[in-house]
Amino acid sequence: MTLNRIALAAIFITAALGGCGNSGFLPEVPADRAPQPADPALSKFTHAVIETSMGDIEVELYWDAAPKTCENFVKLAQKKFYDNLIFHRVIPNFMNQTGCPKGNGTGDPGYKFDDEIDADALGLDKGQVGQDRMYERDHVMTIAKLLRIGSQEEWQRRKDEVEKAMNDTASISPKRLFQAAGYRYTKGLKSRPAVRGSLAMANSGPDSNGSQFFINVADTTWLNGKHTVFGGIVAGQDVADAISKVERNDNDKPKTDIRINAIVLKTAK
Repeated sequence: MTLNRIALAAIFITAALGGCGNSGFLPEVPADRAPQPADPALSKFTHAVIETSMGDIEVELYWDAAPKTCENFVKLAQKKFYDNLIFHRVIPNFMNQTGCPKGNGTGDPGYKFDDEIDADALGLDKGQVGQDRMYERDHVMTIAKLLRIGSQEEWQRRKDEVEKAMNDTASISPKRLFQAAGYRYTKGLKSRPAVRGSLAMANSGPDSNGSQFFINVADTTWLNGKHTVFGGIVAGQDVADAISKVERNDNDKPKTDIRINAIVLKTAK
């Protein structure tokens, strides 16, 4: 891989990155976590109807893929946390994001919790990042973090060192790349890919989940391994598609508020 292939101006970090301890060049591989069981009093809720101002979206909750994430969603729904919250970011052919109590993407329920992703179940332990353009941005960002590069000017000044690091790590798997970026995985989950109709947690990096989630209106495979998928649409995909296509401002916020009126939890039929 050469630096000429990388659109640095488009993908470079806009703020200085923190350092990361190294063992050689890459940090040591963190041990996979063990899955945490969900509360059986909550896991009885297998489906949820997200009643929005544009119609209903019914989803199945993937307890076998993300038990604690599903538990968090159910608890917040029971507390009516999501009632009257807006979809603050919608993008056609991508996703609709909601669950922010501030309505601007910066809010949370007052806590953060860990990701629940089995990278092996998603096939991220296979392949080489240097042979798949889908991972190019993540590769660049991770190298910048490991080399403690905080500006594009410094990147250019150290370009020989950067290119060597890119080449030296081109054969690692996507899982290993994401681990170097700080992600930890959970062995034994039936993780689902981020595809059209899936629900996934929004975050600001590894283990930073709260209340915000997004509904995919297209396959978003580049998000696999970085966002916990915890559900999928079983009815109302047309509603999700319609939400993604509303008129919006330059920040992708709908010009007319689209709200979650309520989330109704359902047990297995």
